[in-house]
Amino acid sequence: MIFYFGTFNPVHLGHIKIADSVKKAYNDKVVFVPAYDSPWKPDLKNSFESRCKMIELCNQEVCRIEKDLPTPSYTYQTVEILSETWGTVKIIVGYDQYFSLPKWKNPDILKKLCKFIVIPREIGVSEEEINDKLQSMNSEGWESELFKIPLINISSSEIRKTLVQNKASNDISPDVLRYIKENSAKFLK
Repeated sequence: MIFYFGTFNPVHLGHIKIADSVKKAYNDKVVFVPAYDSPWKPDLKNSFESRCKMIELCNQEVCRIEKDLPTPSYTYQTVEILSETWGTVKIIVGYDQYFSLPKWKNPDILKKLCKFIVIPREIGVSEEEINDKLQSMNSEGWESELFKIPLINISSSEIRKTLVQNKASNDISPDVLRYIKENSAKFLK
């Protein structure tokens, strides 16, 4: 089992492509773990079920574990619970977030319990630079590997800006777009 953490506000075609590509490459199930109450992004609790529903509309599995954990939702807390069932917790993470992990709350727990599948995110950083950083962190006890996938330049925040202006977005599934139009007050902030 591979877990894909994030806010997914909203889930977009880039998230789905990454999940499907990882699923195929690792011959394993990918489960989305939406943040319930992120310490970095306030006001997510109100949209939690809507974000879960949008992920399900994309035919993806959702784990709602963070809804039942103390808030704010710190990744290490979720990982501790998941590791009780799954042992090493495999997590999909963007490389920018991966390199910030040592600054997260209780990073030693993440280092001990997780293996990270690192996704390249931004244009302008070479694969060689990413690999050098990965090797450096791996030498410090982190376990990770770079997952090679073409860069996907889609942003949930840009999608929200587009939708607030009553414009359509080609970066989300038609079912998610329909759901957003019917329920926009729940998450378009």
